[in-house]
Amino acid sequence: MNGRKNIPEIQYDMPVIRSNAGFSLVETVVALLVLTVGLLGMAGLSIEVMKGNKSSNQISTATALAQDKMEKLRELGYENLPAPNSPVTEDYGSIRINEDEDPPPEFDNYKRVVSVNNPTYLYSDDTVSETFYPTKNIVTITKNMTVEVYWVSNKPNPGDESKVEIKTLFSR
Repeated sequence: MNGRKNIPEIQYDMPVIRSNAGFSLVETVVALLVLTVGLLGMAGLSIEVMKGNKSSNQISTATALAQDKMEKLRELGYENLPAPNSPVTEDYGSIRINEDEDPPPEFDNYKRVVSVNNPTYLYSDDTVSETFYPTKNIVTITKNMTVEVYWVSNKPNPGDESKVEIKTLFSR
């Protein structure tokens, strides 16, 4: 080629058009580098999304376990709640959904704690007290109940406990 661009040349008595269009090796390497950096960023993002999904699953499971226990305590009624200031713990690997079945393995990393505070008395003179006065007329007695579900996750620090807590009032 004589330094001319896109000018027909004659080779073997036939016109031939030559062009310098295309990508050089440097352009190709730069494009691959940019693509690689972008894909590595997406891979890192995917890992964080998977961690978030696992965390959400653990929180959902813990919340369901707390709600399940709260419903069972409601079925027991006010008079049959656990004793005040004596927490009841279902330790890791011992949580059962049905009392006649073995603990499911998917709950091995979860622990449930139920605690009931001392009763609070509302008297007819609108005073509220944790002390029982036999000479006053009681309008309502309430118990503050808390169900906490703890779980152990592997990240960020192995052995760290996380917690979900549900509170409610029972009254009589």
